[in-house]
Amino acid sequence: MIQKLLTYFTPNDCAIDTKPIQLAPAEHQNKELPQQTRQVDVVQNKKPQVCVPKYKDAELQNLVDVVIQPYLAYFVGQNAFDGVCRLLELLDLYGSCPSITEVSRGKNTDDELRALKNVLSLVSLTSHTCGVVKNAIKLLKAEYRHDHENMVPLILVMALAHDIGKIPALRAENCNYTMSDHVVISSSKVVEILGGNKVHWINKVVDAINNHHRAGGDQFSAMLRQADSDARQSEVAEISKMVSSKDWAEWYDIHDFLSMIKPHINNIKSGNNKWYAFSYGGIVYCRPDLIYKTAQKLAKAKNVIDMSLILPLNKKDVLIKIVDRLRESDMLASDVAEGYFGKHYEIIWTVKKHALKSEVKMKMYLLPLKMEVFGVPPCDIERYKNGTYLKMISQIRSAKGTLG
Repeated sequence: MIQKLLTYFTPNDCAIDTKPIQLAPAEHQNKELPQQTRQVDVVQNKKPQVCVPKYKDAELQNLVDVVIQPYLAYFVGQNAFDGVCRLLELLDLYGSCPSITEVSRGKNTDDELRALKNVLSLVSLTSHTCGVVKNAIKLLKAEYRHDHENMVPLILVMALAHDIGKIPALRAENCNYTMSDHVVISSSKVVEILGGNKVHWINKVVDAINNHHRAGGDQFSAMLRQADSDARQSEVAEISKMVSSKDWAEWYDIHDFLSMIKPHINNIKSGNNKWYAFSYGGIVYCRPDLIYKTAQKLAKAKNVIDMSLILPLNKKDVLIKIVDRLRESDMLASDVAEGYFGKHYEIIWTVKKHALKSEVKMKMYLLPLKMEVFGVPPCDIERYKNGTYLKMISQIRSAKGTLG
């Protein structure tokens, strides 16, 4: 069933932002936290005098025991304890609702998951939220290994509240919103609950919630998106039993990937002159859409669920990840800068008509690969060219001049 669902869900070929992603430093072991996160000095070995409520839902209670109790002094010191209890109470009362909203008129932020709706509708909001919280805390500890405690309240509130707008009772209260506006409802509710408590990081939480279904935002937005995506991936794998959830490095094989690219080289679709890759001057130029779709096909062939290949907002990240692997393997035919997944080229066709010659020019964003990485002689790849369209290419120039 899940394979059929995934088959019908392929992101549209749309324009991709080719600007580089600002890469975070690779290591954060000694990273200093922003000054504003250090407003509370916790006295060691001194437990705050507060009573932590008990919750009926076992997953929520486990979250309290594992995440809140060990950091209780930080929640109290940052004026977040009462608000966290209210968020937990909301989920305890109403979190049995499905974790994915119904598709309604207009753009729904869950639309990109509609192909998996039958599976994800079996996951309760509470269960999904607990998964996101645990993933977010795990990411936080990996990012700030030796100094993460002060940020636990921010991260927990962000993850707890990110989808509370899906609670039917809250959607009914916000009659001016459509069902698709759960992000707006979630951020409004978290401000209502914690905004008056002098929680100095509340705006960061709001920004992260508002951005968790779109690109952009700060490191907290990125952390929430990743935690949310990882939770969905695990949910699909656990329920469907037909696919597995694996890290990219476990299933992505660069040689399998290239073997799936090869049939598309110099292969023009009849009737519309559409192509995805072509060879010229010992280089194979690929469209980014071919790179992305091939990764999707490879994951499907290996029965792997990878949410980065399902959510369109992750498309740019996926392309950069693939190009990074190709760069590490010395398979790029030309320098592609860090944070990019291709280069801008000008393609020139020389058209002969009677005794006259004319030039046709087109600018495209392409990824250049060495022809030899495909494991066949260059003459064989050139021989694959069908029709005259590709044979008429006379020159390819980068934005900075003519390539070799």
